[in-house]
Amino acid sequence: MITFSRKAVISKKKILNGKIYSIFFMEETDEREALLDEISHTNLIPSLKSQIKKTVRDILKNHAQIEPKRPVTETSELANNIILEFLFSNGFHNTASVFYTESNVHQMARPQILEGLQINDNPGLIAELLLTKISHPSVSIQTESMDLNSKLQAIDREIKRKKEEGRIISSEEMLRRGIEDLDREYEERFNKELAHRLDVFRASELATSASQDAARRSAELQRIHQEMESELKQKTADLRAKFQRDADILRIRQRELEREIGKWAEQNVQKVATEAEISEAHKIKADAEKKAQKIEAKAMLLERKLEKDRRKLEDIQLEHNKAKREVEKLKMALALAQKRK
Repeated sequence: MITFSRKAVISKKKILNGKIYSIFFMEETDEREALLDEISHTNLIPSLKSQIKKTVRDILKNHAQIEPKRPVTETSELANNIILEFLFSNGFHNTASVFYTESNVHQMARPQILEGLQINDNPGLIAELLLTKISHPSVSIQTESMDLNSKLQAIDREIKRKKEEGRIISSEEMLRRGIEDLDREYEERFNKELAHRLDVFRASELATSASQDAARRSAELQRIHQEMESELKQKTADLRAKFQRDADILRIRQRELEREIGKWAEQNVQKVATEAEISEAHKIKADAEKKAQKIEAKAMLLERKLEKDRRKLEDIQLEHNKAKREVEKLKMALALAQKRK
């Protein structure tokens, strides 16, 4: 707080989010002059200007990230045009320019506004009222840059006018109202920034969850591929071992049949040589032929069984190759999905 030689100057400061808002209230003209003299000898004005510039730049930078939305209904479009017409008619040109940019309103002519309000203005009375230029602009809602002297002079004129009207407001009441306005503005800014940061956080959480799901699916597919490949290798090894065992058994049986045929032939030859009767030799020969046919039939059955086992092994190998191709397709699909993400 700054003190002077005459009366004390009321100064209250409130710090909101790194910004310092100061409101000075004085009662007499000489006190204001003393305040101006004191401020001119200090470095307060440049520091305040730099703080205000930094605050405005930060607000505009954050505000530029919010995209304006056009009204979606005719009623909202008409209401925005009425507000814009009021601002222009009453001399709030800077406020109107800000409102026009923020609301992204499509400006309508006055006849269109009257038509939208369903007003029949045949005599032109309402249009004439709209054309009047009775303006009472308020300094607090304008965006024009004013120096400190101009602001203090404007405050003096406002206080003098209110004294003449008999409804002067105390400095404490004005300070309270100013602080309430600052609190409300800061709360709105804070809520908007919090909502924006929550949206960004939700988007990042969704992206992280999607990447984790993709990694889990990739690991699961890799595990399934390894299990299928090991299972196919085991089945192929088992079938090959079984085929080898069957082939060995068939070769052993074939050698046994060949030995039995040789023994039987020797016995029949000896029997034919010892026996004198030709009919008995023919009978023995016929029996030998029948047995030989039976042995050949058994050999053919064994060969068919061997061929059947060989075909079964080939089918299993084809299934194995087909499964390997399916696994390769799954790998390619997984790689494409990861590249797209």
